[in-house]
Amino acid sequence: MITFGSNPTIQIDCPPGVYVFLEYSATGKSYLGRQISLATEGGLPYLTYTYVDYVRGLDLAAACEKCKAELVLIDRYGMYGEDPVLQAQIQEISKRAVVLLDWKDSRLPVPVDGCAVICRTEDLLEVSC
Repeated sequence: MITFGSNPTIQIDCPPGVYVFLEYSATGKSYLGRQISLATEGGLPYLTYTYVDYVRGLDLAAACEKCKAELVLIDRYGMYGEDPVLQAQIQEISKRAVVLLDWKDSRLPVPVDGCAVICRTEDLLEVSC
């Protein structure tokens, strides 16, 4: 389990692997991504990877290695998920980290270990897999 302080507290109840969020909007994925980004800036081993990072040529594997990522949120993966290099990197990273995919299509380009569900209260944002 990964827990880090913010308001609300963020708790990720998933073992290493690839998990996809259900395709519903307004569930807290963007908020979670911002909190992970803030935690990364604070030196925690987490990473948010976005379409902008992809377009700029940021290598996902190198970024994860640099911060020793234990948690990776890949935002809007459907916009660039067909890239075979990125697919291979996700599979490799998932052996040691929790990889959460924001995916809104029915056909996933990478194998997944399950779904990720966000439950939010006033004090806790919990991701269960």
